[in-house]
Amino acid sequence: MELRPTAEAGWAGHAEPNNSLQKKLAFLHPNLRFGDISICNKPRLRQVKVEPMPKCEMTSNPRVLLIEGDKTTALALLRSMEQAGLTAVWAGTGADGLALKAQFMPHVVLTDLTLPDTSGMSLLTRLAGQRDCGIIVISDMSEEADRIIALELGADDYMAKPPGLRELLARIRAVHRRISARAEARAIPVVVPVLKVGPIRINLSHRTVHTEDGRKLALTSSEFNALEALAAAGGMAVSRDTLSQAALRRPWQPEDRSVDQLVFGLRQKLPVDESGGVLIQSVRGSGYWLRTPERADMNAMA
Repeated sequence: MELRPTAEAGWAGHAEPNNSLQKKLAFLHPNLRFGDISICNKPRLRQVKVEPMPKCEMTSNPRVLLIEGDKTTALALLRSMEQAGLTAVWAGTGADGLALKAQFMPHVVLTDLTLPDTSGMSLLTRLAGQRDCGIIVISDMSEEADRIIALELGADDYMAKPPGLRELLARIRAVHRRISARAEARAIPVVVPVLKVGPIRINLSHRTVHTEDGRKLALTSSEFNALEALAAAGGMAVSRDTLSQAALRRPWQPEDRSVDQLVFGLRQKLPVDESGGVLIQSVRGSGYWLRTPERADMNAMA
C-alpha cells in the first residue's frame, strides 16, 4: 500500500483488492486490516508510556522504533503500524532514538538517513554495532550507492520513501524472523552489560553505578533511568522530553522543572572527570548530554 500526500496535507493509502493475497495474509497475520486508510494532518495522539522491556523474543508482532525527522511522515507510519497490531514508538532525532531504544528494547528499528542532529550513516553504524535488533532504512536517498553503503554499514533492509505499507509490514516481520533465528543459532551466553563512562561504571543488568575505585553510588530509580538514557546517547544531546519519558514515565511540559531538578541531584552524586568537569552538561534549549572522554577531546580541539 502506497502512502502519499493528500490535498489536506495528510497521508492516504489504498490497498488494491486481491482476494487471494488478502486471504493468505489474513491467515498468517490476523491483525492486518485491508481497505482504505486516511490519516489527516491532525490525528489523535496517544501518549506512549515507555517501560523497560525484555530482550528480543520471537513474536508475530515485533516492537518497532521509528527514527524519523519529519513529523507528518512519522505520524502516518505510526498510525499504520498500530492499526496492523504492532507496538511502535517514534523519536524525532538520532540522540532521542538511541536514548529511547535503551528503554523500549525494540525488535526492529526503522530509521531515516536525513536527521536534524546527526549523520544518518553515523547513527546506522552505531545501531548496527549494538547487534541487538534488526534495522530497516527508510529514506528518500534512493541512489544505488546510498543503498549499498547503508547495507554495507549493517542495515538489514532498505526502502525508498514513501514506503508501501503492506510491503513495509512484511519486511518488518521478515527482518524480525531473520535476526531472531540468528540469535538462536549463535546461542550467545548472557553477559552482564557494563558501560564505562569516564570515571563511572554503569551495570545495566544490576542497575548499579560504581566509581573507578569501587565505590557504589546511591542513585534513585529515576536517577539511574536518566543516567542510562544519557549514556545510551553516546555524547549526543538528549531532550528533556526523552529524559522525562525515560526517568519519570510522563511527557515533559515546558513549565515542568522536574527533569532539571532530577539532573541537578544526579550531578551532585556523580564524580567529576579527569579534567575536573561535571559529567552531565546542559545544552541551551535542547536538553543534556553525558561528557564522555571522546566528546571531551573533541571539545578541547574545537
